[in-house]
Amino acid sequence: MSCLHDSTLGDTILPLWDDMFTNCIGCGIFTSVSGVAPNRIFNIEWRAMDSFSLAQLNFEARLYEGLDRIDFVYGQSADGLEATIGVQKSGPSNQYTAYACEVPGVPNGTLLTFTIAQCGTPTATATGTPPTATSTGIPTETRTGTVTRTSTSTRTATSTRTSTSTATATPTPNTNTGYAHLSPASPLTVTLGSKFTLDLLVNAGTNTVGAQQSYLTFTNSLLQVVDALSTGCVVTNTVAPDTSTFDATLQNEVCNGSAPCDFGRIVAPPSSIAFASGALANPAATGDFRVAQIAFCANALGNATIHWQFAPPAPASRDSEILDANGGLASNPGLYTDYTVRIVPNNNSVLVGHVNWQGRPAQPDALQQLPITLTLKSGATEVNYPAQATDANGNFTVALGTLPNGTYTWRVKNPKYLANSGTVSLTGSPRTSVEMGLMRAGDANNDNLVNAADFIIVRLAFGTGIGDPNYDDRADFNGDQRITTTDFNLLRNNFGVGGTPPLAPSSGN
Repeated sequence: MSCLHDSTLGDTILPLWDDMFTNCIGCGIFTSVSGVAPNRIFNIEWRAMDSFSLAQLNFEARLYEGLDRIDFVYGQSADGLEATIGVQKSGPSNQYTAYACEVPGVPNGTLLTFTIAQCGTPTATATGTPPTATSTGIPTETRTGTVTRTSTSTRTATSTRTSTSTATATPTPNTNTGYAHLSPASPLTVTLGSKFTLDLLVNAGTNTVGAQQSYLTFTNSLLQVVDALSTGCVVTNTVAPDTSTFDATLQNEVCNGSAPCDFGRIVAPPSSIAFASGALANPAATGDFRVAQIAFCANALGNATIHWQFAPPAPASRDSEILDANGGLASNPGLYTDYTVRIVPNNNSVLVGHVNWQGRPAQPDALQQLPITLTLKSGATEVNYPAQATDANGNFTVALGTLPNGTYTWRVKNPKYLANSGTVSLTGSPRTSVEMGLMRAGDANNDNLVNAADFIIVRLAFGTGIGDPNYDDRADFNGDQRITTTDFNLLRNNFGVGGTPPLAPSSGN
């Protein structure tokens, strides 16, 4: 590289003159045409890597049909490169406009616009030898036109090789008024495990619009795109188009997960949504209207982001745009806003426990319906739930309310059965199911032990049935309302065994 003017070059456009290579994965030089004649734009995009730092590069030159205008657009990792940027004309006139001369490059997202201006009257520079071009950070125009940089800072350059005039960078705002958005408005608060649907809308602003393309990514660890038309969370690879205004679907692709999305003809970022549509048979549209519905399921707690993509810094194949009826750009990226979804615990969450009562008929059976108490404990937090009744399948349900998420120790007990315990992780899910195992019979006196004291209770009631003078329901373990050898055998098989002790002194038995 060298500073401009460079006599070894002819008529040259230099968006980023530096050492780089394009034979890396995903790299190359790509061209496209946007708009329609006579207002087309020829786009040339470079995806490359810097030869020394191996930084990824993404920049583009745009050539306008019928206009004396060239744009340079800078995307990924352009800042910090010691590159030469500008345009020059060949011949003895040495006409050129240099933006950068082997100095640190431009920040990501910068737009430089070069236009032809009227030439001034050059003043001769008498020197014995040509001075060396220098760079001071000030963009310099040398008889070829003006350069405008869209940025918040001002850079200029000075060249002393020929007569010069200095052009200062000025902001060039995007005055388009169209944008796409999601409804209802952000931020949206949803509960863990819930399904929600967002409308994808196009606001035409002051335009009459004929097509749109929307490219988004989302936080896949918290959200998954699901079928908007199905009941429940059915993962899908498309969104639901609304063809009432834009009747032609041009692209409809979704991928969930953390790996890059291989759509066959292109590879997109992980967790991508691509939806494009337009008015084919329908007339071009005005106002604010829906083009699709996107449904999500909230799979984990936290704040998720649905992010709009634009080129740059995104590749040209993922540039969110709205076009007017003639193919002109109608959208303004500054009017798009990323969408936030806040996922919070479900205060209607329940815990569903399951036990099997020893000595009772196989589930389902009415004799599996017995009272049970539950204790949950985590650190200093302890909750003792009132006695619940298991159903014929041995299930019972308690409401968790605002109990904080975390790992809890559980303990269950029935007055005739030994206590069981284990751990459960509460995550805010609407339903947490816990298998609590076999509840062992024989604890006639409810002291959480099967021992001689229980045997005496069985002995005194042995051979009796309900209504007899010595009948004692505490000794009826199998639920047939008689005290028989079946009850004695249940006690004998568990003799000498104790259940899980209380989780804290205040828990009780």
